[in-house]
Amino acid sequence: MFNINWSSKVKINEFVLKALSPILYGLGFYQRNWKNKAKTKACVAVVYYHRVVESNKVNDGLLSDEAGISAEAFEKHMRFMLKHFTPIKPSEVNDVLDKPGLYFAVTFDDGFEDNYTIAAPILSKLGLSGAFFVVSDFINTDKLFWWEQLAVVLKNTNSTKLDLSLINLDWLSEHKLENQLSLETGEQKNAAQIKIAAILRHSSPSQIQQFMPALSQQLGVELKINGRSHPLMTWQQLDDLQNRGIDIGGHTATHANLGTCKPEDYENEILNATVTLKKGLNKDVPAFAYPYGTFSH
Repeated sequence: MFNINWSSKVKINEFVLKALSPILYGLGFYQRNWKNKAKTKACVAVVYYHRVVESNKVNDGLLSDEAGISAEAFEKHMRFMLKHFTPIKPSEVNDVLDKPGLYFAVTFDDGFEDNYTIAAPILSKLGLSGAFFVVSDFINTDKLFWWEQLAVVLKNTNSTKLDLSLINLDWLSEHKLENQLSLETGEQKNAAQIKIAAILRHSSPSQIQQFMPALSQQLGVELKINGRSHPLMTWQQLDDLQNRGIDIGGHTATHANLGTCKPEDYENEILNATVTLKKGLNKDVPAFAYPYGTFSH
């Protein structure tokens, strides 16, 4: 049994398309469409990942934002892309824009160590390169990103309910999110994490810094700033990757949403972050990816 919201044509279309996709692919519909578009212009697909883990078992006990794609699934993705597209580096996108054809670039955000130990060897095996976009202030540190802090708080609380109305922050009222979130089961904690993270992604750094202590206080869990369960890459590992021909790009200094930052923060998040990478790797930074896939609120 499943339910469909018949009042939403978009949701219906997405559901139907997902159900029909294997059939359409088997009939060559997508392939013909791609090739027709690529006859007169460059069609570039940029695929991005965060964590790549040994197997789905590694994700046991993790909330959505902590989990990664399995190595097996990642390799299948890469083989699929190689079957239909020509691989390029993200830094080469501008070079192919006037060359009709199908191209793809593979990227990784945030700088998790499993990118180095698991993803990079798969890329090497398949003759692929790519770009790893790293958060400069987190390299060689044990710092937790805010979504990891959120996951730690939710997983370790003994509270069975979260009342957001008790977190007295004016900006929270701008978002349409129910005040009462159940935390009795792992599934409910994961659902709460998804809903809260969706708001925090479009919040300013200062708002996130206000919210996290208030959340941890209400749920009776000490806010954990450091102490990673899955490490980030070191300078040495990043240097090794670039020596293999892989691009190391910037991803801001602190993983801030640039669309919500104060203008005076841009120098640190963009310029200083780039300078830090250039000094640490003794090489120019060929690309930059701003977090969350958007530059606006």
